[in-house]
Parts: sequence; C-alpha cells; structure tokens
Amino acid sequence: MKTDIHLQKQIEKALESNLVLKGSQIEVIVDDGDVLLTGTTDKFHKKNAAKKTAKEVEGVKHIAEQLEIITTNNELCTDAEIEAQVNQKFKKNFGSAHQEIKTIVKDGHVWLEGRLKWNYQKELAEECIQYIPGIKGIENNIYILASLEKAIDEKDIFAAIYGDPSINSDIKVEIVG
Repeated sequence: MKTDIHLQKQIEKALESNLVLKGSQIEVIVDDGDVLLTGTTDKFHKKNAAKKTAKEVEGVKHIAEQLEIITTNNELCTDAEIEAQVNQKFKKNFGSAHQEIKTIVKDGHVWLEGRLKWNYQKELAEECIQYIPGIKGIENNIYILASLEKAIDEKDIFAAIYGDPSINSDIKVEIVG
C-alpha cells in the first residue's frame, strides 16, 4: 500500500511530465488516497488535463480540484465572443441538434442546458468547447431524453463512431429490427 507522501510525489511527477500543463502552478494534497489539486492554470482544458493525469496514478481514490484559471490580457474574450464560439462549435459538431442546447456565459463561465438524445452528445458538448480561450468553467446541465421511439438510427451510430478520433477505418452498419 502506498503512503500519502509517496502518492503525492507520484502525482506531482506525473503533472510535471505532462507537457499540456506547462505554465500551470498546481499543488497536490493527499489524504488517505483522496487528492486535492489547488493552484492556477491559464486554460480550462488544462484544468481537465490535471484531473485526468492525477486520476491515472495508481492508488488515487478520488480527485477534487480547486484550480483557478488566470487568463492573460491578450487572451481575454468577452462573454459574447465566448458564446459565439461555443455556438459555432455546436453547429459544427451537432448539426440541427445544436438547437436543443441553450448556452449561458457569464464572466467566462459557461452553463449548458437542454435535451439531447444520446449521452455521447452530452459528453461531446463539453469536450468540443473546452479549448475555447477565455472559458473558466463549464457546467453541463444537459439531460438525455428517455425515448420510446426506435432506439437506434443509422445516422446516430455514424455520428457516434466518427466522433471518436481513435476509429480510423471504414465501418459498415446494418440495423435489424
């Protein structure tokens, strides 16, 4: 069993070796396998990368974070600019389903609300906007519709498959029943 100090050092080493986190100031506190990340970073996606990196260290039970996003003056975006970029990403990634997502932006924090058909769409909503400059936080309140209609449609399967960058070959889909 790893001690908290050993686990803390492993997490710190993993964070330092992650090139995405360059320029971030992250402190690690470990208590019985529970990890708290505190400090600052300059981009929202780096906050997510820090949590993911720490979670991958063997022995970590839970991750909590209190990372503050500090943007530089040349990266500041207005809420209207952030909202326009979010809507543009949704149109590109969701087609007509983007109309089901309501976006609210206040002080760099983005709230997503609405109804979508599939869970992968809810996850994609956050993933596709996390790199937009100026975003300080994302609250994903999209819920998935319970549906009595046909469970799977061919176009939905293709959207899910080709939204996954790890799939790089042609796939044939046949729906029976």
